[in-house]
Amino acid sequence: KKSKRNLIPRIIHDLYEQTPLKSTFAVNMRMLVDGLPKVIGVWEVIERWLDWRRQCLCRGMEYEINKLEDKLNVLFGLLKVTEVIDEVIDCIKNSTEAGVIRNLMKRFNLNERQAEYIANMKLRNLNKEYIKNNTKEIKSTENKVNEIRSIIESEDQVNGLIINDMIDVKEKFGIDRRTLFIK
Repeated sequence: KKSKRNLIPRIIHDLYEQTPLKSTFAVNMRMLVDGLPKVIGVWEVIERWLDWRRQCLCRGMEYEINKLEDKLNVLFGLLKVTEVIDEVIDCIKNSTEAGVIRNLMKRFNLNERQAEYIANMKLRNLNKEYIKNNTKEIKSTENKVNEIRSIIESEDQVNGLIINDMIDVKEKFGIDRRTLFIK
C-alpha cells in the first residue's frame, strides 16, 4: 500500500502536467519610461499607471481651481463696484471704446479681468440686486477651492478617488466570471 502522504504530491504533479490547471504565458511588457523603451514587470506597470492617474486627477483639479479663482476674481471686482454703480455707468458712457477697460481699472482700482467683465456686462445687470445675488457665491466658491486643494494635498484622498473611479468602471463595464468552479 502507498501512503496518502506520498500520493498527494504525485496527484498534484499529474494535475499540473495533464490538465490546464497550471497555465503560464510569457508577456513582453515594453513601455516608454522617461522617454526610453524599457521592459518592466506587472507591478511597475501598475505603479506607473497609478502615478499617471494621480497626475491626471491633480491636473484636472488644478484646472477646476483656476476656473473657480477666476470666478472669485470677477466676483470681488463686482463687490468693489456695488455701491458706485452710477459712477461705473458714467465711466463707461464717457469713455472711448478702446479706453473703457483702462478707465475702469484706474478709477475703481480693478484688475484687467474684473474691468473687462464689468465692461461686458449687460446694462440691465448693472444693479445692486444682481450684483449682491452674484457676490453671495463668494464664500461657497472659496470653500470649494479650499476643499479641492485639500484633496490634492492628501495622497489618501487622491487614491480614494482613483479607487472610486475603478469601482465605477467595474460596475459599468465589468463582466461576470465565465468559467465555473467544480468541487
